[in-house]
Amino acid sequence: MRRATNASTYRRPDWLRRRIDRGDPLSARMCVRRQTIRVLSMMVLMTLLGAPAVLPGQTRDKNWKQCKSDDPERSVKACSALIQSGQEKGINLAKAFCGRGLAYARKGEYDHAIQDYDEALRINPTYVAAFSNRGIAYAHKGDYDRGIQDLDQALRLKPNDASAYYGRALTYDYKGDFNHAIADYSQALRLKPDSASAIYGRGGAYARRGDYDHATQDYTQALRINPNSTDALYWRGWAYEHKSDYDRAIQDFDQALRLNPKLADALRERGIAYTNKNDYDHAFQDYDQALRLNPSDTIALFDRGLAYKHKGDHDGAIRDFDQAIRLNPKFVSAVYNRGVAYADKGDYDRALQDYEQALLLSPGNADVFYSRGVAYKHKGDYDRAIADYDQALRLNPSFANAFYGRGDAYEHNGDYDRAIQNYNQALRVNSTYTNAFISRGLVYTHRGDYDRAIEDFDQAVRLDPASANAFYNRGWAYERKGDYESAILDFDQALRLTPNDADAFDNRGWAYTKKGDDDRAIQDYDQAIRLNPRQADAYRNRSQAYARKGNYLRAMIDRGIYQRLKPRTGVTPIQVCLFGFVVALASGFAFKWYRERLARDQERYTRIFHSGH
Repeated sequence: MRRATNASTYRRPDWLRRRIDRGDPLSARMCVRRQTIRVLSMMVLMTLLGAPAVLPGQTRDKNWKQCKSDDPERSVKACSALIQSGQEKGINLAKAFCGRGLAYARKGEYDHAIQDYDEALRINPTYVAAFSNRGIAYAHKGDYDRGIQDLDQALRLKPNDASAYYGRALTYDYKGDFNHAIADYSQALRLKPDSASAIYGRGGAYARRGDYDHATQDYTQALRINPNSTDALYWRGWAYEHKSDYDRAIQDFDQALRLNPKLADALRERGIAYTNKNDYDHAFQDYDQALRLNPSDTIALFDRGLAYKHKGDHDGAIRDFDQAIRLNPKFVSAVYNRGVAYADKGDYDRALQDYEQALLLSPGNADVFYSRGVAYKHKGDYDRAIADYDQALRLNPSFANAFYGRGDAYEHNGDYDRAIQNYNQALRVNSTYTNAFISRGLVYTHRGDYDRAIEDFDQAVRLDPASANAFYNRGWAYERKGDYESAILDFDQALRLTPNDADAFDNRGWAYTKKGDDDRAIQDYDQAIRLNPRQADAYRNRSQAYARKGNYLRAMIDRGIYQRLKPRTGVTPIQVCLFGFVVALASGFAFKWYRERLARDQERYTRIFHSGH
């Protein structure tokens, strides 16, 4: 009997999603680019909100001109001169404080910026720009709620201020409240339809929400306004990639790299797209180029490691993860995925070491608990596996794979009721979980409920007609039920899908045996043994078939091989004696047959000789 394919290989359909929340290279990549975009967006917004007006008079005029300069150092000095001159009063003094606050914000000195905005609002409590700019400064500090409060006030004072809507949209976006962000970007666009920044920002919010169709539409619109926007090309490519439209993603990354050949993000993402297409040569070229641009690029090392893993080169993957970890010992995704690579190699002890380290870096990560549970399961420590699956489910109650893994562990422990409960829960979370149907069917088969087992295997076949496991296990259930014709048909289909499956040949042979067709059974046992010379059950089954055909010598030889391959079969001294007796009896029959055959041959030879022929 074969089990369903291990749940760890079904963790996520897209291998590139095997990233975890903290230290995630995708999150890190987005964080770096979003940080850059955030700075640029805020600078654009501050420009839109405006700087202080220019006052008459040569000296004051020069100070006001420099106060609104893009050079923050010059701006701080000029605005400070105006504030300290004692000549500015009322709204003009508030504008000078607001101008200096903008300059401090450009320098990244948000506390000083907020102090100046406070002073501007003390002087003029209805100063819309000061509310907007202070809200943006709070957003830069990560205090999104206070930022939104200020931007709300700005919009109460000036309800049709497109810049304030755009600023609040950015703040919601960085807070992770994508629905409110999209609503504010849309309102900004109603007020200012040609705002490329708002279109681009809304596309980003859609992408981060997982709505890649709307994201690509907005990025396309942004590119109509500015065809040479590398950011829009990059993010549209990123959205296409997440839609699994890898060819269009590569086209966008190509164009972005034509505009900026040193755009490492585009090289890495294009490498990921090529990897998903199994075009490893181009993928490795892109990762190598990104690393030539920056040999310390931990994200490029990580992504190349994932590509090696996807290719099946676990050692290559481990080398890249090692290097990424040397450069950044707290790179939790590299530590975690190195553990996964070790597990894929069957080195569960080293995998467990990495999972322990990943949990020190990210204690509340359900993925790591799940993977550690899988490793414990492979080591046969089902109780510790169940404990880890429990913890994963406490952290993520909708974790279908954790339910599946826990069910699998309970099944190995012989607790079929709990196994079925967990498979049921996995299917409530994911009604198309093929492996859960297969595994639940196996439990029903173990319990002798063959009809319910076959129903589950039927559903698995409907969901995945190319699943050899589903056909194989349904064949096994039919065989146990006594429906050998149906069993043979399913084993036939399993072998069409996986022609080198020794188990399927062995079980089909057994079905032929039960039908009384020992000749075809022996052919299948022969093939099973050719594919796997250590297939003990095939030797046992062939031994029985030979014995029924009267070929006791071959039966005896196969039985001996079976005993050698399965030494721990609980053989008692009485069974040893009986087996010896059977061997002696078979040897006697074989010897008698040999003597009779020899006598017949000698008689024939004598007749031929005396006849003169």
